[in-house]
Parts: sequence; structure tokens; C-alpha cells
Amino acid sequence: MLLAFGTPWMALSQNNNYVDLPYTEGFEGYTGVTSGNSHILPDGWNYINGTTYNARIGYPTIFEDSTYAHGGKNFMMFFSTYSNNYNYDPQPQYAIMPPMDNVSSLKLSFYARNEAPSYTSTFYVGVMTDPTNANTFQAIANYTPGTSYTQYNISFSSYTGNGHYVAFKLPAADASANDRKVLIDDIFVDANISFADNNVKALCVATTTGWDTNGDGELSYAEAAAVTSLGTVFKNKHTITSFNELQYFTGLTSIGDQAFSYCTGLTSITIPSSVTTISNSAFEYCSALPSITFPNTVTSIGEHAFYGCTGLTSITFPNTVTSIGYYAFQGCTGLTSITIPSSVTTISYAVFADCTGLTSITIPNTVTNIYSYAFSGCTGLTSVNIPASVRFMGDNPFSECNLSSITVDSGNTVFDSRNGCNAIIKTSNNTLVAGCVNTIIPASVTSIGNAAFEGCSALTSVVI
Repeated sequence: MLLAFGTPWMALSQNNNYVDLPYTEGFEGYTGVTSGNSHILPDGWNYINGTTYNARIGYPTIFEDSTYAHGGKNFMMFFSTYSNNYNYDPQPQYAIMPPMDNVSSLKLSFYARNEAPSYTSTFYVGVMTDPTNANTFQAIANYTPGTSYTQYNISFSSYTGNGHYVAFKLPAADASANDRKVLIDDIFVDANISFADNNVKALCVATTTGWDTNGDGELSYAEAAAVTSLGTVFKNKHTITSFNELQYFTGLTSIGDQAFSYCTGLTSITIPSSVTTISNSAFEYCSALPSITFPNTVTSIGEHAFYGCTGLTSITFPNTVTSIGYYAFQGCTGLTSITIPSSVTTISYAVFADCTGLTSITIPNTVTNIYSYAFSGCTGLTSVNIPASVRFMGDNPFSECNLSSITVDSGNTVFDSRNGCNAIIKTSNNTLVAGCVNTIIPASVTSIGNAAFEGCSALTSVVI
């Protein structure tokens, strides 16, 4: 027998192509059918139905009839027919959900009913290893619903196979049940998060947070997604080391003030893609954190956000970041290079001050303001180039850097480094704003700005 199957498309998680949890499907948002000769299923679902009978070939499918939906107007219908007098070719029908990881940890909830007493049917829920091969279906549970919706809840903890496809199966109609018709709606799949760090888990499920809403001592994906603020639950918690599970806290739009400050043992964390703001002192003194990657939703990084993160060696800024606050990365002595994103227009006061390991900075041609002491004390810096876009500069942003080379882009109309003088000069009033050990002060300079040579410890003489 030749089975018919389909593989609609959907966008899956980047994590091994498994769908993200929690997963919900209410079958709304689709134009449901009103007869059963064409398949409509949610994106990413598969089906198997080998019947040749045209009136049943389209099942299972999304059906549109608000009278029979649990909520809204759509639901999923299975329908198989048998007759002694006609060849309806009844075959088992399967509706197969998108692939999910770690199936044995899943918890499935859904509503089901029969349409009428004459359609009384038992259906099965199970797991498949191959969504195109009905022989791989392994039943986990079976139900015989009545004519009103009943909610069913299934744990897959007994499953020991390697399948990734949760599936619904309606057996073929036969002489014992001439018509089988089952309606399914409002599917919800969740699982408990497996934390790499038990100290983090203990904090997440503590009664004081209120995040473990069912009190089972576990945090599910749905419970994590419902959290809208971390508060200071993790502040000063020196023993936590890994919190990549933060990525599942998709209800967060910000990492709040001091959320992880003084977490001196923290070495790994993944910021959820829902976050737009890293608030003041959020990761201050997380001295063991080696790197940070911001999702491309982050627009703002607050004051002192990563102050004193001495272990930080790598930062990846997305081009969505428009604001980086005062002192945000001051004292990050492990940083060796920084590329400021082109979305940034202002380099704030002392934002990268005392990053003594810094040897390279790239300032994009979108920056218009560089405030005082922005890179003060970056003793590893030897050269800097100021782009044409800069219009304002505070007191020497490069004080105590021991620079040997300073250049200003020739297209800059506010500042210049005339005659290769190795200095930054404000063109309009001939004021030398920042110099270095190799500066040759031009005769046209009429004043020397505050802190222009501050911290040039290798400087042995000045000729004015």
C-alpha cells in the first residue's frame, strides 16, 4: 500500500532544528477546510493517510467550524469511514508534530472530543522516529473522548526511544466502528528545564521568587517564559557558574539593575533574544566571565554594566546597540580589541577606561561624540584614528594611554592632526585636545587643552 504523507515548512529553533518550547498550537490563523478532500495542517507538521477515498483523503486537517472548536473557530479533525457495501478504503491517519528534543522530558496537554455519539472513537498519542513511516509509531497513551471537550495531560517520561516526533493516530474505521471522527484543539507542549548549575536551579525554584508556579521544584519552559523581572535574585551569588538557561526567560525585556553584580564565579550566560536593555551595573564585577554576546535585539547598555569584569576577553556588539553608558566596561583588563558598532553615535565618559589589555580599537564613521576619558588608562593602546564624523570631544579621551600615533581623518571638519603632528587639534580655535609621546606641537596651536598630555609617562621633553 502506498501511503500519502506531507511535510509542510516551518521555521524551527536554531538548536538542532528542534522546535522551541513551550510550544502551542490552537490551529487559528489558518483558513480551515469545510470538507475533507484537502490537507491543511500547521507549519512544520506532517501527516500520513493512505486512503484512496476522495472524501476522506484530506484527513487529518484543520477544520473551520466555531461550533465544534474548543476556542476560536478552528480545530484539527480526523475522519475515517467503513462500509460493507462501499469501498471507502479506511486507513489509519497520523498527525505528526514538529521535531522536539529530549522527548522523554515532554509534557503534553490538549483538548479532544468526538463529534457525536455515533462517532465514538479511540485515538492514540505516541512518538515516531520517522515522520514519513507509520511503522515507527510507538503508542504512549490512548483515549476515548466523549462528545464534549476533555483536557488530556500526558507525560512522556516512560519513553526510552530516540524519536523526536510526537504524533496523534486515529485507527482505521472497521465493522466495529463504521465512522471514527475525533476533534483535537489547543495543544500545549512543555518540559522542565535541565539546569547545568544546580545553584542556579535552586535560586530559580525558590519559593521567594514565585517562578515555580506549580511548586513541583522544577522550572518549566513556560514558567521561565512568564518571568518578567529577575530583580536581584542572583546579585552577590558567588557560587553560580553557568546560566545559559537564561535564554528561555523570554518574558524579559531587560537585565535589570545589579541583576548579576558580584557574581564572581559566573563563567557562562546566554541573554534571551527578548532583551533590549542591559541595565546599570547588571554584570558589575563578574570577574570570571570570559565573553559576552548580545542578541541583535539589544539597543542599550547601561552605566557600569560590565564594570570590573577583568576576565572579559571578548565582546560582540550587534548593530542594534545605540547607547553604551558611562563606565560600562571600565576596568575590563582582559579585553584586547573593541569594535564599536556603527549604530553608536556617542562614546560615553570613561566607558572603556582602564582596559589595560586593550591594543586595538575601531571607531566607526558614525560616532559624533567622544566624551572625556573614554579610553583613559588603556595603557596597551599605541595608536588611534579619529573618523571624519566626530564633532565633539571632551577632555583628552586617551589620557594615560602612552599612545605613539594619533591621526584624524582628513575629512573631519572639526578636528585635525595637521602636518602629521600626532595630536588631535580643534580646528576652529587651534587648541591641542590630545597629544602623545611623539607629538610635534605645530606653531599654529594657540592653546593646550585640559589633560592633553595627562599620563604620558614615556614623555621626556616638550617643545612649545
